[in-house]
Amino acid sequence: MSVLPQLVEENEGALWAIIGDILKAAAAEERGSRPGRRPAANVSSIAEMHAILFPPAWSDKPFRQSVESLVGDRGQSMRWFISKMAMDRHTVYRHLDRPRVEDIEKAAAILDVPPTWFPEYRVLTVGNAITELLQRDYRYSVIACRRLLGAR
Repeated sequence: MSVLPQLVEENEGALWAIIGDILKAAAAEERGSRPGRRPAANVSSIAEMHAILFPPAWSDKPFRQSVESLVGDRGQSMRWFISKMAMDRHTVYRHLDRPRVEDIEKAAAILDVPPTWFPEYRVLTVGNAITELLQRDYRYSVIACRRLLGAR
């Protein structure tokens, strides 16, 4: 079993520091800078990340519960929602329990809310951005692991 979830729980500040390091590295890469000491990430990057993590209107309920609640608030049925998703019923319910970014974006458009309304979208968006950066240059993953494992 991985010790990373336990380390993150015990050292929440370390996770935010890692995300900060990754944002700084991405900003440096955009400027064409080399790794090493670099200035803080530009405000627009942090503001964009903040908008994803803390949108003005958001739900903390799981995707399925949020969708069912929004559908009900609009006086519609799940059959209506399923027809708008243009998938068979079983596929829609499977995606409600394990959504992908594309599913969340489609549901958000149907329900007239921003995709960031759903916590799974926020998690997937941030996770995908971090994963992409770490896969683009393995050095960032080494730095992140050292920092996280050294935070013990």
